[in-house]
Amino acid sequence: MSPRDHHRITATLRAQYREAAAASDSPRCRELAEKMAGLERDNGAAAEAVYALGFALEMLGERDQARRQYETALIIDRTHLKARRRLALIPIL
Repeated sequence: MSPRDHHRITATLRAQYREAAAASDSPRCRELAEKMAGLERDNGAAAEAVYALGFALEMLGERDQARRQYETALIIDRTHLKARRRLALIPIL
């Protein structure tokens, strides 16, 4: 895939994710976040995609899986503030 195609596809996926999130469509958010995570190449974008998947999983009530995604986002980018904040809000059971 060319860099131009990669950029176009990821931009489209991000826009679709924002629309699904605005509509509270958590299953669609999960689907799109999984696609984004598979496409991202740089650490910042990869951490954001993994965070988005964690957020979608959290909204679906899958807190353990969400926690793992937030932890993964922090492994990729230890400064990812949104992942750190969401991780702090999930109770440890």
